[in-house]
Amino acid sequence: MKKLIPWLRRAFRREDGNASVEFALIIPVFLTIFTASFESGFVMLRLNLLQHGLDVTMRDLRLGKMPNATQVTIKQKICNNMTMVDACMDNLLVEVTPITNWVLPSTNTSCRDLQTQIIPVVQLNIGQQNQLMLVRACLVQDMIFSTSGLAMSLPTNYDGDFNLIAISAYVNEPS
Repeated sequence: MKKLIPWLRRAFRREDGNASVEFALIIPVFLTIFTASFESGFVMLRLNLLQHGLDVTMRDLRLGKMPNATQVTIKQKICNNMTMVDACMDNLLVEVTPITNWVLPSTNTSCRDLQTQIIPVVQLNIGQQNQLMLVRACLVQDMIFSTSGLAMSLPTNYDGDFNLIAISAYVNEPS
């Protein structure tokens, strides 16, 4: 034991290799913070693009610029108003339902399951004149850095993709 103590004192007094130890301890934390901030910026950008595309499309629908609107035409209009989103038409699901007696539909927004290619049945009811309508859009997107701190905290589906949900409401204008 007496021979071990001087050796430990000498080992802890040595300063060569200090920079590499500090680098090895700090770089994982720094990279995690960097990738999480980069990923959160992209998530917010995609969410804002989805919300903007939905708002512009609902404005056109409300004003009657989209007569006989279908699921496909609404999705195309939303995707045309968005940029930087991969496979928008394949990953987007839009639901339009009327609000009657001030009772909101269920809080669960339907989203696609890309792994099993399940497309939930959603209601697309454009409504009558002066009727209050609720629109929900769900866009399934994948993470850029799946091991970042943000990716680990977001709820994901089986593929590791996450859902961006935008909600809007409008009243059909009288013609």
